[in-house]
Amino acid sequence: GHRDQVHAVAVEARRARRVVILAAVAPALIDWVTDRPRLDPLRYLALRLVDDIAYGTGVWQGCIAERDARALLPDITG
Repeated sequence: GHRDQVHAVAVEARRARRVVILAAVAPALIDWVTDRPRLDPLRYLALRLVDDIAYGTGVWQGCIAERDARALLPDITG
């Protein structure tokens, strides 16, 4: 019934959140393992997240200022 559908959607939403979090954290963890910076993993992840947010904000601001969304398109080469 309706309750089962709501439960199924909630389970899928949790799975989707985990995938998004893993996609955001995995590259930084891999870099931390390979680069071995002097920061602990939690601080390294936090700084990487701040850096990614700052970069993304700059890209969006540039697109808005130039009224050109091409910088948001993926660059698929090869």
